[in-house]
Amino acid sequence: MAKAGRKPLTRESIVTAALELVDAGGLEALSMRALGAKLGVQAMSLYNHVANKDAVLDGLHERLIMQIELDAGAADWIEALRSAVRSYRAVARAHPQAFVLLATRPLTTPQEVLRVAPLFEQIGAAGYGIVQRVLLVQAFFTAVNGILLAEVAPVPGHSDVAEPDSPAVFLAAADVHLEHDGGLGRIAELAGTGFSGIELENMFDQTVELILAGLQTLVPDPDY
Repeated sequence: MAKAGRKPLTRESIVTAALELVDAGGLEALSMRALGAKLGVQAMSLYNHVANKDAVLDGLHERLIMQIELDAGAADWIEALRSAVRSYRAVARAHPQAFVLLATRPLTTPQEVLRVAPLFEQIGAAGYGIVQRVLLVQAFFTAVNGILLAEVAPVPGHSDVAEPDSPAVFLAAADVHLEHDGGLGRIAELAGTGFSGIELENMFDQTVELILAGLQTLVPDPDY
């Protein structure tokens, strides 16, 4: 029986607490003992609701997947991917400590599969076979994951370590090698703007368009 003033344990409450732990201290802060302490219960009590830590990670992954907004009414699969990736980036920026889990763990629950199924259907409507659909989605998000991991992910295993100040590095390099005003100097000029959030977003959007342009070169084959 739950103590007075404490909400009963459920899978959802456990996943919520796990996400709070990860948001605050990175994936390395997540353990069944830490999770139990946060919820005010013995770690063994958690196993009545989740099988093990892997099940908690599955729940975290599912929670993040469910936050991604997909446009079922998009005009075509390109617009569907373009819309999805905006939401995907928003999730990454909202949960940078947890994003590595989203970027590296495959779909593991039926709810996740049902969530993304409309995207595969939209690609299929353009004449792509099932293998091609998987290829297109995998290629797209693998490329995007690399970009977003570089943008938001902490140093692996060291969530408290700050990311290097890349603009400062470019500026320092330009000071040392002034003869590179045709190349390095121009990069340093961009660095001098501080790589503002707007600039990063514009660069992300343009990179996504390059990826989408490449994906569209795949010739649809309904039998593949």
